[in-house]
Amino acid sequence: MKKIFRILLGSLMLVAATACEDSDEQVGPRYLDVDYANVAGVWRLAEVNGIMQDENPYLYLILNCRADEDRDNLRTFESYDNMNSGLSRHVEGIYNIKAEEDELPVIGGYYDHGIGINLWEHDYYVTELTAERMVWTATDNPDDISVYERCDAVPEEIVKGTRSL
Repeated sequence: MKKIFRILLGSLMLVAATACEDSDEQVGPRYLDVDYANVAGVWRLAEVNGIMQDENPYLYLILNCRADEDRDNLRTFESYDNMNSGLSRHVEGIYNIKAEEDELPVIGGYYDHGIGINLWEHDYYVTELTAERMVWTATDNPDDISVYERCDAVPEEIVKGTRSL
């Protein structure tokens, strides 16, 4: 009986000792570095300033990782949206990511409408980047927050029904 008691007591002490060890495991989501490879892909605007976005109006953003030789080796994007109109539109342009040491990474760009170059309304801090989502906050307005969710593709009916500006 004493032998069983000692075994149980030893087992209990072993469990207690290992339960109290510090753990190097990260709690919460694992955020990715904000770089061209990690932001590349198809994204859907899911939330604007805390308001969830349904399927209509919509904005899909395709961020390309590979530099485009025809565009001075800059990164290109495409967007499909009907945010400011009942009509769908397809727009292309250039984007860049600036990541200064000890500062939040910033994404910015311009639209190429074929009639001139128009800068994005804001540059955006990119935070909380995971494989599934990222948060953009306007650098000049911390209350302007957009959440993008990764998706497989722009829905075919949107691509087919889009007119290019």
